[in-house]
Amino acid sequence: MTTFLFWNLMGNATTTWPARSATLRTHIAQMAVSFGVDVFMFVESGFAPAELLAALNQVNRGVYCYPPSANG
Repeated sequence: MTTFLFWNLMGNATTTWPARSATLRTHIAQMAVSFGVDVFMFVESGFAPAELLAALNQVNRGVYCYPPSANG
């Protein structure tokens, strides 16, 4: 069974994003392992795709990729 996770990362807390982004990347990677997440869908993400992919692919859960989006 494929496991999906949808999350609005930034929400209304844009002023705190820089202070919490490193911790958030770590938590997302831990969720990949703990919950067996296969597909992540993020909105309002302040991450560069390469930053998040590096964190996810370090946990050896599989290979995550960032497919291009027509909406940015």
